[in-house]
Amino acid sequence: MRDVKGRGARSAALLISTMVSGSFGLGASAYAQEAAAPAELPPLEVTAQAKKKAAAAKKKAVTSPVPQAPPAVAETADTEPAGDADGGLSSNGGVDGYIATRSSTATKTDTPILDIPQSITVVTKEQAKDQGSRDMNKALTYVPGIVMGQGEGHRDAPTIRGVSTTADFFVDGVRDDVQYFRDLYNVDRVEVLKGPNAMIFGRGGGGGVINRVTKKADGERIYEATTTYGSFDTKRVEIDAGQAVTNDFAVRINGMYEDSGSYRDFVDLERYGINPKVTFRPSENTKVRLAYEYFSEDRTVDRGIPSNSLTGKPARTDESTFFGNPDESYMYFNGHTATATIEHKFDNGIEIKNHTQYGNYEKFYQNIYANSAWNGTPGGTIALGAYNQITDRETIFNQTDVTTKIIMGPAVRHTLLAGVEVGYQETDNQRDPNSGNYPITAVPFSDPLSSQVPAWGTTPGPFNKSDLSLVPDGYRRKPHAALLGFTHLIVQPCRRGLVAARGRGVQADRAAVVLCQLLEVVPAAVG
Repeated sequence: MRDVKGRGARSAALLISTMVSGSFGLGASAYAQEAAAPAELPPLEVTAQAKKKAAAAKKKAVTSPVPQAPPAVAETADTEPAGDADGGLSSNGGVDGYIATRSSTATKTDTPILDIPQSITVVTKEQAKDQGSRDMNKALTYVPGIVMGQGEGHRDAPTIRGVSTTADFFVDGVRDDVQYFRDLYNVDRVEVLKGPNAMIFGRGGGGGVINRVTKKADGERIYEATTTYGSFDTKRVEIDAGQAVTNDFAVRINGMYEDSGSYRDFVDLERYGINPKVTFRPSENTKVRLAYEYFSEDRTVDRGIPSNSLTGKPARTDESTFFGNPDESYMYFNGHTATATIEHKFDNGIEIKNHTQYGNYEKFYQNIYANSAWNGTPGGTIALGAYNQITDRETIFNQTDVTTKIIMGPAVRHTLLAGVEVGYQETDNQRDPNSGNYPITAVPFSDPLSSQVPAWGTTPGPFNKSDLSLVPDGYRRKPHAALLGFTHLIVQPCRRGLVAARGRGVQADRAAVVLCQLLEVVPAAVG
């Protein structure tokens, strides 16, 4: 090594001396003369190799970045929806593991979340799976701004940014205001939009909305079965199976069965669901999705423990204690939902999507529960209350969205959206008029279990009926302005005294359901 370094130094000194002589030709001649001497041949070889290696390294450093530059790929990522750029059956919504990069909840268009000026949190199926989430209560635990309530033991009841609600739920962008506990067995992700959202959803949602995006038959080959056995005799099994039958036809089925107990005595749960679905392409630019779901649930309704009137806090008792009569405290829910979605892309770039959802739901619940606070004394008693209610609901909603993209330059692109929603919802509701007033003997706080059975139905309550209609309203447009579809939200009770959601009288209301991002927007007056 020392000899090579010494020869390199002598070679470098020789080159410097020839350059200083002022004549390159003369230096080259002198260099050749020195090379002719046998003693000087090794330095010449070492110097030549060093030059070639340096030149090759310099050339490689200069030229290698050129073919690796990816401007074309970046441009495609901004302009094509994630997961469906090839027009195939797949559409992953920009989700990769825990990370979701795109959403259509806020804008009705497949938009990067970074470009949406609202707060959106996406709980992906991978995150929900790792959290052990089986329902909305668990899935939304780590979503900022949302606190899940007990919901009287028979429904999802979140508080979104301080606004309590039981109806601001959507599934695949369509309103899902039936009051029950939603399962995640067929859900790909949960998108939470926080803040006012009347631009798109048009009604309710003062604190935000929660949208479930269901799994699709996307052609992915998947055969998965998951079993769970845990504390309090929790037993659950899920299946997820699907594959592409042909290049243009795919099938998938999701199923679930659960039979579980609780840390509370006498409380149990049984529910099951099945959701087959198909996707096919009748033509190159047309995609059709069909799905049907049956979901059933039967559980004990648990209203929890009473408070201590002296402290204003929950009374100190064993957490497993049930207050009331568990045999007369239960709910059941049966739901049938069918959906059909048609998507078509025209040659001129305009895309149209039509989504229809039909649902038929039946729900009943009743409860005998602690209806007073404990006075804090060892011999104190707890008053009991009782109520029941049955609700039948039939809904049909149809949404049509038309989108197109306008490119006005290398850095200016617009997405135009126009849409309309029409629908009809019929609800039959009957609540026992004696709810909360049945004469039930108080029970001691130390032994609050009761076997009393109220005289259910001795005075049948009024059978209330309400119709909700969504009909398209007028619009106007201005030159170069976007078309906005408006709807009226009309609630028509069949008789006076209808008990409305949240315990208020039903009022007619109208709301703009569709709004979109555009060059210029001039909505029609809605008065």
